[in-house]
Amino acid sequence: MVKCSRFDEREETSTQILNMTGFVTIDNLAPNTKYKCKLKVYKLSVGLDASNFVYAVTLIGEACIQPVGFENGIVKEDSITSSPPTSSKKKSIRLYDVDGFWCSIDSSPYIRIDLGRIMTITGLLFRTNNKDVDKIYIKYGVNNIDQLKDLYLDNIMGQNLRTFEYPKNDTTRYWFLENSFTVKLLEFRSLDEKKPFCVQVEVYGCSERLRETAEIVPAALITEGNNNYIIDHNKVRRTQEKIGKELTSEL
Repeated sequence: MVKCSRFDEREETSTQILNMTGFVTIDNLAPNTKYKCKLKVYKLSVGLDASNFVYAVTLIGEACIQPVGFENGIVKEDSITSSPPTSSKKKSIRLYDVDGFWCSIDSSPYIRIDLGRIMTITGLLFRTNNKDVDKIYIKYGVNNIDQLKDLYLDNIMGQNLRTFEYPKNDTTRYWFLENSFTVKLLEFRSLDEKKPFCVQVEVYGCSERLRETAEIVPAALITEGNNNYIIDHNKVRRTQEKIGKELTSEL
């Protein structure tokens, strides 16, 4: 068995080894995040052997799946608008905020974020302490709040809304999108209008300028709700120094 935890030890995940060829799949790891992992080997009649910790950083494809900055504070509180009534601080939307989750008991709860720049969005993360599963849907736009559009499956207007189930009881779920979309304003709404609506979020993507140098990972390689990363690195390899410099200035 392999056990991995975030370097800051905020979450832990584990998986069974699926084969004996030296490869193992670890589910539900966040992209571009530092982890430490330990391999435990169970042998018949021999007992337990354990390796030293192995430190690694998860990567998916290229630069266009970076966290936009909720958890680390790049997105500021004055860029966040939320529905009343709530006693939560705006910063509670941030992943693992020490004050707990952002919550609202409004009849139509929402959180709206101005990212401050036009970005390509490729992935989402939701964390909740709700007792049951809720669904979130997304409205998005560039400048005008009154002209925000719903996110649809296959980006076709009039089709089914693209909804995201987020889990219950203080757990986290990552979603990587079949189709990326361009946005400056991003709004999260509860589809089921369950009360209270409590959530923390992170968004993954890159600025529009970076999109020219950073390939978006094909949807065939990343599927919703299943973070088993199988990537042809010969196809997605780029010069890391060039991408790193642009990320430092943009993200």
